[in-house]
Amino acid sequence: MIHGGCASSLRRRLDSNLAMRRAGCHHVRIRARGARSIFSSSARRKLETMSGRDPSARPADHPDRSVRADRTEPDRAAGRRAGRQSRVVGDPSGRRGSRSIRYFLNVMTRSRRTMSSRRGARVVGFCWSLTALTLAGWPLSAPPAHAQVGASIEGVVLDESGGTIANARVEVRNEETGQVRSTISDAAGGYQVLGLGPSEQYEVRVTAERFRPDVRQLNSLTAGERRVQDFRLDVGAVTDRVDVVPERPLARTGTPALGGTLSEAQVEGLPANGRDLISLAYLIPGAAPARGFYNLAPRLTINGSSSLVTNYTVDGFDNTDLFLGGPKVPVTIGSTQNLAVMVNSYSAEYGRTGNGVFAVTTRSGGQRHAGELFYYVRPGTSLDSPNDFAPRDGNGEVIDDSFQRNQVGGAAGGPLAGGTFYFVNGEVTREAQDAILTSPLAVGLAPTSFHNQSLMGKIDRQWSSSQISSFRYLFGDYTHHDDIGLVGGLTLPSAGLQVNYRNNFLTWNHRTLTSSGLNELGVMAGRMRADWRTLDPGPRVIVTDRGATLAVLGGVSDNFFWTETDVQVRNVYSKVAGRHTLKAGGDLVRASFDIRSGPGARGAYTVDLEGRSITPSGAFLSIGDVPRDVRVLAYSQSFVNPVVQTAQNLAAVFVEDAIRVRPDVVLTAGLRWDYDSVTNTPEGDADLDNIAPRIGVAWSPGGDSRHQVRAGFGLFYERIPFAVYSDTIVNNPEGGALSVTFAPDTPFAPPAFPSQLPRDAFENVPIGQLPPRNVQIFHSDLVSPRNQQLSLGYVREVAPGFALSVDYIDNKGSNLVRRIDTNAPSSIPAGRQRSVAAADAMRPMVPAAGGLRLIEQDETTGSSRFHGLYVSARKHFSRSFSFDVAYTLSKIENDTDDINFRPVDSRRPDAELGPSLNDRRQVFALNGQVRLPGEIDLMPILFLSSGQPLNVLTGADDNGDTIFNDRPAGVGRNSERTSGYSQLDLGIVRRFRVGIEARAEIFNLFNTTNYSGFFNFGASGVRPDETGTLAFQPTVAGPPRQFQFAARLTF
Repeated sequence: MIHGGCASSLRRRLDSNLAMRRAGCHHVRIRARGARSIFSSSARRKLETMSGRDPSARPADHPDRSVRADRTEPDRAAGRRAGRQSRVVGDPSGRRGSRSIRYFLNVMTRSRRTMSSRRGARVVGFCWSLTALTLAGWPLSAPPAHAQVGASIEGVVLDESGGTIANARVEVRNEETGQVRSTISDAAGGYQVLGLGPSEQYEVRVTAERFRPDVRQLNSLTAGERRVQDFRLDVGAVTDRVDVVPERPLARTGTPALGGTLSEAQVEGLPANGRDLISLAYLIPGAAPARGFYNLAPRLTINGSSSLVTNYTVDGFDNTDLFLGGPKVPVTIGSTQNLAVMVNSYSAEYGRTGNGVFAVTTRSGGQRHAGELFYYVRPGTSLDSPNDFAPRDGNGEVIDDSFQRNQVGGAAGGPLAGGTFYFVNGEVTREAQDAILTSPLAVGLAPTSFHNQSLMGKIDRQWSSSQISSFRYLFGDYTHHDDIGLVGGLTLPSAGLQVNYRNNFLTWNHRTLTSSGLNELGVMAGRMRADWRTLDPGPRVIVTDRGATLAVLGGVSDNFFWTETDVQVRNVYSKVAGRHTLKAGGDLVRASFDIRSGPGARGAYTVDLEGRSITPSGAFLSIGDVPRDVRVLAYSQSFVNPVVQTAQNLAAVFVEDAIRVRPDVVLTAGLRWDYDSVTNTPEGDADLDNIAPRIGVAWSPGGDSRHQVRAGFGLFYERIPFAVYSDTIVNNPEGGALSVTFAPDTPFAPPAFPSQLPRDAFENVPIGQLPPRNVQIFHSDLVSPRNQQLSLGYVREVAPGFALSVDYIDNKGSNLVRRIDTNAPSSIPAGRQRSVAAADAMRPMVPAAGGLRLIEQDETTGSSRFHGLYVSARKHFSRSFSFDVAYTLSKIENDTDDINFRPVDSRRPDAELGPSLNDRRQVFALNGQVRLPGEIDLMPILFLSSGQPLNVLTGADDNGDTIFNDRPAGVGRNSERTSGYSQLDLGIVRRFRVGIEARAEIFNLFNTTNYSGFFNFGASGVRPDETGTLAFQPTVAGPPRQFQFAARLTF
């Protein structure tokens, strides 16, 4: 099943199909929704006919899942015929509603399919009409601007006794740009200032007749934020002396949203290895490092969920790779004004995920010309400590791995003529490193490299006091050549890849301000390009010994190339009406994909040495070193790879009302609708009923702004990675790839090792003579994953400048994606062994010449449950120090971890319920600043974590289903744990008066050995010990003590 342009192809380029089957197969519980089919009965009959089987025959123990009461066979047939009228690559787009709505859907999504159901037409008509009105600039009198760029400040003005003050003047000044906005408090003392640009520092001044002025400083106002700041004025003269009071350490908001923000000073000052912005997100409660199903998977998990579902935004625009997940364009530290991570109960304005938003606000130019130049260097082994797995010479001396990283860059910003501001940032990284190989067959070092160039340019233009525009360009180009993420541990250099990503994205947004309203419009357009190149002619070989993986070597497929061309349009209108702050908006995203690769004719072997020893003939083990008579466990190969050219369309609309019920209570009620065209398949109707209500309350008991009670409840719908759709297109039985698994003791045995079949081996062979194929079909009821969130918390200012917060979170996920073999063989107890031939005989459709073996489909029937307690403490900088502390106590269980998750037994997926792959029961993160004499700052980061789950596997295909993911008897999924993790990083910064800054950063100061011990899902960390018992044996250790130095010039 080696093909281009889909997630499974990508996985094989990293670990091979068989390696992933050995290490990444899991479970999802089937969600009961009446008598629901896995695929339509006509499709089943067609597959049975292709398999040469009597459609009426079925093993007695196999459940009949071919009936769906709410969808007749003519409906399904019409849907399939209409689907085939487009292209074999498909076009997932909407197809319900009234005639006008269907026309609008067809125009927006280029759908060619007919409507087979009118269910939900009224809802769709309303939502799409609202979207059209919103994007057209509703209300028409206000030219629009971008949704999440404008922030707001609101609150109540009170006197000494707690009474409200009407007609007080509230003036908000952006200290960076000098821009000023003002308003007058209403009869209830309330005020709100809309349309504020993100800034590191605002000054808010409140004046009223017969009262002394009050002035507050607000820090790190982020895009789309609603900040609450109340004022209590003392009786006095307007001309009295005024002290500027800093904001409280845990700023209050008008919503119950949970998460955290890192200011520009923190982002710039905290030690970050390689200037990696994502690593700083781990300091926020609920966020942690992630483990993914492939080596370059996104590295951020929120609430223990899959890293694929986190949303990424830049200045409110979508920055998520819609193919697999993660950021499209990595934003540099030098371009970042602040970083916000939203983890729970966020506004209806945010969607497409129920598991967190990573939101970056980029820097802008200010009133004065300013800039910086910097140089960072990692000198490597001359100072760094050796890794615990570093190889040693004949005398036992450590062989130092070569490492060198150089980063250079700069930024400049300032005013241009006529209310225009500019900012530009550019950075270049060059890195060379030896990957440490820990394979018992090839201990040593392998050279790798990484190159990166990035650029951001931004222009802000204030046309008038009420019209502001912003233009931004982002460029990224980075190349991994056998990068450390692709080679090392058990993966040898011959299995490496050269990977290049190039991204260009341009955005425009505009804000129009009125006395009581704000309209925001934004447009984004750009392209993400990925180019993966295999460096070895293959085949891929997974070398095992009695269940233990010893090495992965050889290339697995031809070159792989894909592009994602995105266009996003969004609009939001906000209006203040008495006690109400109303907001309504929507957006459309269209991602056009072009996914292609070579025919993928390189095969993939899994072999068993059965206790035999082999010796490399060269620096590293090669395929030629493996005995020709080695036992072959399985061999797979694909011979055709279709090109995928189609689009994913996302749409959303929302409405929200923030009501100041009393001066000390803000109630927020919102409603959001999301649509994802991936749910619109040839076998099923689009999922159009994703209505997500949300409600929250923020209460300051007794009007005391020193504390706040907050609570929220809501529904959140997630996008489905486009790889789910493209995988099915590529592997579809009609026009898809020709993918075959050859197994011993079957009529189609593997070729003699290490031979590969020629790519035209089956070019002219009649279909009735082909080996049994592995295919993938569309699920008839694919829906958007859903997350139900509940939170309750309390914030308290314990002392001036010091605050604590405690929050409880309950998240319940449903409709999660997992992969099921609908032609799975009958179940056998764990611990028993069965040959592939014996298992084939127990499949509903027995594999035969011209037939099928695996008939897989991605279903949205998985589930998860998260319980968490977040504790935060923050102290503002005073008395020469400040700190942030984040502690998370949590537990998450699920029955699927990612889009390629397979259960051990597709007949009994419920048996897979267990800890999430990213379940860390306790996480503690501390960062701070200590000012020493002589303008020296110490910036520490302490990260502590309990161990992560380890999935113990036998390393063999015990049940004969050709998927190597079986567990020993009595062992549950992810039932073991790695050891805990601890690391202290320290940054030392010395500033000189001439604008020069010198920096030394030490990572893992105490040189703690942190065994990660897993390879993908952890299977390779579990090996038989001397007695043959499965035991945890570490194969990988985290970085040892490392040094980084920098010089920075500001001007």
